[in-house]
Amino acid sequence: MRLVTAHGRDKIAVDLAARGWNSFERPLPEFIAAGARLVSGAFLDVGAHTGLYSLLAACASLHTEVHAFEPYSPALKILRKNISVNHLADRITVCDSAVGDRCGGQSMYIPSQAHGLLESSASLNANFKGEHSGVTDIDVITLDAYTESLESTAAGLLKIDVESTEHTVLAGGTETIARDRPLLVLEVLHLADHAWLDTFCRKNRYRIFTLHPEYMQARTRVEFHGDAWNQCFCPEEKLSILQSCADRIGLEFRH
Repeated sequence: MRLVTAHGRDKIAVDLAARGWNSFERPLPEFIAAGARLVSGAFLDVGAHTGLYSLLAACASLHTEVHAFEPYSPALKILRKNISVNHLADRITVCDSAVGDRCGGQSMYIPSQAHGLLESSASLNANFKGEHSGVTDIDVITLDAYTESLESTAAGLLKIDVESTEHTVLAGGTETIARDRPLLVLEVLHLADHAWLDTFCRKNRYRIFTLHPEYMQARTRVEFHGDAWNQCFCPEEKLSILQSCADRIGLEFRH
């Protein structure tokens, strides 16, 4: 798998090249690769940015249908380039819309660009960052509206990284979640709506796990963990699949 560095502006690609896979969001890269192999159904990458996880899923499993959602045009351009250089245009479907709780146009807030790197924190939440360099209008679609187009393909694994609006993605996917019962991997930051996410898990019979570099820990409620920004919400009936993913990549499964 290859990633373009965008002349050094894509910090993710630069760091991976310099320090290897364990330098970025461990154990999420390994977990997504394992999930693509072990979970039946399509992989939906909501907030794909330049495509690391979409590429991983496509490379890990030749049979996994991948859908990458990225509305921020500078990242979208590099996402398409990464797909091209890896010859995966026939395996990864790109949607240039954000995903939320309603379809239509919304404003995306772009943080200050003083760092000179490719921005990775653009958000539909105006309060996510204290300063903005600009606001851009984007199209928003719901998971339910999108998955109607997948016909017979079920959603098997969802990765959601949308800078504090993860709850709106799930709110717009109630039919998809009830029908397909996908495994969910999402970033849970301190600004996330923890109470909403907690209620979601209880209502839909999802178990909560935090993803740490060396282990996966069951939790009784959703809250921010400084050493485990990424968490997994697993349907109660699919715990054996989750444990298989953990075993495959050498994570201790603490349930």
